[in-house]
Amino acid sequence: MESLNLWSYIIMNKKKKNTQSPEMANNQQPNSSEKEVSEAIYTKNWFLALLIFIASFGMYTNSISNDYALDDIMVYTGNQLVQSGMEGMSELWSNDFLYGYRGFQSLDLAGSRWRPLSLISFAIDVELWGNNPHWSHFMNVLLFAICCVLLFYFLSTQLFPKNKLGTFFAVLIFSALPIHTEVVANIKSRDEILCFFFLIIGLNSLFKWDNLKGKLIFAFCIFLSLLAKENAVPLLAGLPLLLYYFKDQHYKKIAMETGLLLAVIGFYLFLRLQIIPMGKLEASKEILNNPFMNASAMQAFATKVYLLAYSIVIMLIPFKLSHDYSFQHFAYLNLSSTWFIISFIILTSISIWSLLKLKNKNIYALGWSIFIILYSISTNFVIEIGTPLAERLLFLPSIALCFIIIAIYKQMNETKFRKTFQVILFVVFGIYGLLTFQRNQDWKNDDTLSLADYPKCPKSIRLANRVATAYINISADSTLSSSKKKELLNRSIEICKKALAVHPNYNDMLSNIGVAYSRMDSLDICESYWKSFERVDPGNPKLVELHHFLFARMYNKGLMYGSIKPDSAYYWFNRALPYAKAEADANFWYDYAGANYMLGHFKEAADGFAKTLKLNPAKKEAEMGLMAASQKAGIPLK
Repeated sequence: MESLNLWSYIIMNKKKKNTQSPEMANNQQPNSSEKEVSEAIYTKNWFLALLIFIASFGMYTNSISNDYALDDIMVYTGNQLVQSGMEGMSELWSNDFLYGYRGFQSLDLAGSRWRPLSLISFAIDVELWGNNPHWSHFMNVLLFAICCVLLFYFLSTQLFPKNKLGTFFAVLIFSALPIHTEVVANIKSRDEILCFFFLIIGLNSLFKWDNLKGKLIFAFCIFLSLLAKENAVPLLAGLPLLLYYFKDQHYKKIAMETGLLLAVIGFYLFLRLQIIPMGKLEASKEILNNPFMNASAMQAFATKVYLLAYSIVIMLIPFKLSHDYSFQHFAYLNLSSTWFIISFIILTSISIWSLLKLKNKNIYALGWSIFIILYSISTNFVIEIGTPLAERLLFLPSIALCFIIIAIYKQMNETKFRKTFQVILFVVFGIYGLLTFQRNQDWKNDDTLSLADYPKCPKSIRLANRVATAYINISADSTLSSSKKKELLNRSIEICKKALAVHPNYNDMLSNIGVAYSRMDSLDICESYWKSFERVDPGNPKLVELHHFLFARMYNKGLMYGSIKPDSAYYWFNRALPYAKAEADANFWYDYAGANYMLGHFKEAADGFAKTLKLNPAKKEAEMGLMAASQKAGIPLK
């Protein structure tokens, strides 16, 4: 008979027994009513669910104090529709996921994304709390904890009702997986949490109520899950397996319920195509958004197989976790590469074994199959997703680990190693929980995250850009000495140069190295890098900001020289001219005209005074200057 006591409860009882005298131990009989009550409490679903909630919420409490990070700017702080609160909701329903982001048009992304649900939740956050990251982090942590409780109820009541403790341990470890930090500690990843949340509610309803009510709730929740993110689509292949294993249905009924899921997915895709266009179908020409762009077909296949195996490894052994694994971190592999051969043999062997065991309802085979099915959409085999690997994409597939742990627990429970295995599970939970708690601190903000991850992935070009940005941001601290600021800026420049040697057309890096040089007052070098930026991406809206900066700095340099060194003032005013455009006001043209006048460039001076008067007709000094310059240049006044 399966033990119904938690290991901690067993230890507690043993300690109590050890404190008794021999006489008491011999004479005192166990109170059967107390034993029944204690066992009943420790085996109640609500009690185990409460422990899971406390554990899963507690591990992420330190993330609540974090700031915004990474893509939060695209979906929250820099998203104009989200920032409109309730007023922007109708447009959130009817546009691409990133449409409200001010830099949306410059993003070189293939396809389209319709995920309005998480954006609407962010708009509600804005409406209720404004731009307060702590409330948004709190909501992520709360939703994650609820998801863990829902997963426990689904597994323990619908799939494994005779293995409650096994299910408890499985979900406890699931909740502590360090790879989940990217989902919980990053506000943007609420789309992953909401997708998971509604998916589990839907599955629980389908398995709990074998009637119209259950099917309607299932269909509605799956639709909401899809509105959060498309991760539920692979369930189309996973649902028949779950029904076959746990509902013992005739294949016709399995086909009918799978058909209902197909209808929901079809309805979602129909609405999606009606609401937003398909987007560009051709792959991105930016290697950071198309990591296999330079790989041959065989190299791409070999690398993707290895990355699948690598994903499983970091899920179980969370070493060197990073928020970015983009271009250059993973080198392309060939079919002759050792890591590909090892990965291919192991993955293929497990897959073949699982296929052979599915007919016999082997839980290990089911766990493996569920993982492969749910993760398939993120492996780059089905579609190119624009990144070789992302930890957040393992959130939903990692449910499969619960099936494996439950199966092992059931086997161990029938042996003398039951207690030992419980201790091992508690230790694993403790280690995972500690790593998760520590990892949350890395997600404090962009700078802390980049600085923490760069040593793990020093070849990642995108991560190099982010850590260069971090050094620039830190150098702006007014409390730092000049030498320390220079040291930080030099680090940034060094990292940028190293990355640009590999990817010379990376516009964000060209922008950053220019900023670093501008902070060191090397305006000429700054301008040269920003000109390269403009050649690479002439339509980038960020250029407006860069041009404004160059204009202001060059204009101010000209003012510094003024009448003391009119030739130097003239030089910097002319340097500012290409960036003037709408930035140049009456004061600039007046100063520009004055410098030209002092150097005897009377025609240019007259032109400058005329532009001054056009912008500010009341400026009498400009009117007098125009008359004098025109007279000396021989230009008749109109």
